[in-house]
Parts: sequence; C-alpha cells; structure tokens
Amino acid sequence: MLSLHRVFGIATVLLLSASLVQAQTTAAANTLPAGAVGIVTNLQGSLNTGKPGTATRPLAVNATVKEGDVLNTGAGTFARLKMVDGAELVLRPNSQAEITQYSYKPNAPTADNALITLVRGGLRSITGLLGKRNPQQVSFKTATATVGIRGTIVGIQQCNNDCTGLLPSDAPPNTPPPPNGTHVEVIQGLVALNSGGAQLLLGAGSFGLSRTANTAPQAVARNQALQQNIPASIFRDTTSSTSGTNSNAQVPSTTDATTPSTLLATEQTVTSSTEVGTNVSNLPAPAAGLQNQAPAPVANNVVVFPPSFSPNRSASTSGGGRSAASPN
Repeated sequence: MLSLHRVFGIATVLLLSASLVQAQTTAAANTLPAGAVGIVTNLQGSLNTGKPGTATRPLAVNATVKEGDVLNTGAGTFARLKMVDGAELVLRPNSQAEITQYSYKPNAPTADNALITLVRGGLRSITGLLGKRNPQQVSFKTATATVGIRGTIVGIQQCNNDCTGLLPSDAPPNTPPPPNGTHVEVIQGLVALNSGGAQLLLGAGSFGLSRTANTAPQAVARNQALQQNIPASIFRDTTSSTSGTNSNAQVPSTTDATTPSTLLATEQTVTSSTEVGTNVSNLPAPAAGLQNQAPAPVANNVVVFPPSFSPNRSASTSGGGRSAASPN
C-alpha cells in the first residue's frame, strides 16, 4: 500500500507536469505575432493563401496564418499547421480550407471559438486546448455538413467528382467512385455530423457521410475502405523559430500517425434517433459494382440523434457569406 507521503509526491509531480504543459503552450501562443493564430510547421509541396479572384501569397515553413486566411494546397502537397492552442491541422493534396474563425486566449475561455471551412479536398484535425476545454466551440463546415467535435482526432474529405483516386489499389473491377459529399472518419473521440436537420454521433473507429445539405447523415460500413495515407514525416517537428514565432508549441500527442486513414465508399442509411447495432441484417445491399462484396457491420456506437441534441454550434453561426471561400 502506498504511503501518504508517496501519494502526495506523485500527485505533486502530476500537477507540476500539467502546469508545465499549460505554461509551455501559453508561452508558445504568446510568441506568435499579433493577429496570428497558427504556424506552418511541415510542408511537402506547395501551399499558398488567397481567396478566389485575389492574389495568392505563397507560404513556407515558419509562415504564420491568421483568421480569415484561405489555405490552398497543390497536387501531391501535405501541409501541417500548429494552431495557437496547440491544435494540429493537416491539409491533404488539392485542398482548400478557410480559417473562418479562430479565437483562443488562455485566460479567457468564454472567448473560445474555432471554425474551419473545408471548401474542397481533405484534412485531418487533432484537438488542442480550446477543443479540450470548450469542445462545443470547435466545428468544421463543408458544403453539405457541419462537423462538431469532442476531444477528437478526425479526418474529413469533401468529394465532388474528384475522389476516384482514393480508391484502394485492391478495389474490385468496376468499383464505383465514392459518393459525393462530406466523408468523416473518427480516429479518436466523438464527432457530431450534422446535415438535413439530423445529427449523427460517431465514436472512434466509425465513419459517416453527408451527401447533401438537405439529407440526413449516414453511417458508413467498413466495406471498400479508401486509403487516405498521410506521410508519417508530416507529423515530425522540423521547423526552427524565426521572426518571433515559436514552432515548438506543446501539442497533444498524435496517435496512429502512421496508420492509413480510411474513408468508405459504401454506406448505411440511419434514421433519426435510431441506433445501429452490429447485426449484419441492419445493412443494405452493397452499392452498385460491389454486389460480390459482403457488407461489414457498422460500429455499435453510431447513433443518429434528433437536432435538439447539439454538442456543437448551430450551422447558422458558421459565418457563411463572410468569405468568398465559403461554400454558402
């Protein structure tokens, strides 16, 4: 049995460690230039910021970004950013994402607010301190859905007749491309996928799809998984401090950094307030071209809740119309 003295000592060490992480993250935030909300830490390929119809500005490692910036990645490009609260954002090739809103002040949690608008392509997000203390204030907006988080590592892919290349190399002949819409993969934590007046709550290892803004989100079966590989090197800190920035901000440790992210091509429709179990009979027939592939069970932690259950802000607060990059 541990002595009281030893228990006190362990508790003190844990408290000091937690305080150190908070202090380091706060210090990192304070070293960003005024108005900056993030910094490019890793870049493989080309990255620029600029809205449609305006001049673009190329971004390199150590470049900072601010609220309202529209980030564009080129073909074959992966870009990783660390945000002011320690969150991480990895953009995939041929992607466009706007930092629509990003407000984090260590001593003012009531001011927390983060909204990323994904116009095209894909991203992976790792929650920072803002999302840990105020998860309802973090969300992602696409043309078809709003994605809310609860302490999450999440992958989001917006397909618009441009996701054929994400099919796995061993996909059967004549496999149709993934359907258009917003595909979501939950790697860690919980995600609320909202569209069509309904909400789909997804746990770790689950997948969802919002086809249009007017249709309810769907749980997606583990069948014909798409390989959305992200190079492990993109998660390694390689930047150096320049121009008053600090690229060594303390961030939550990443998990499964080298594990391929999967987005799926077949899906299961779920109605409001209906829980999906692991019974294969719950699943529909395979999509066209997949008749010879048996559908896999959907995770039993997938539920569609009525709109009254809202862990994230309403889509009406997404700032639509404030930027040319907004899909609205």
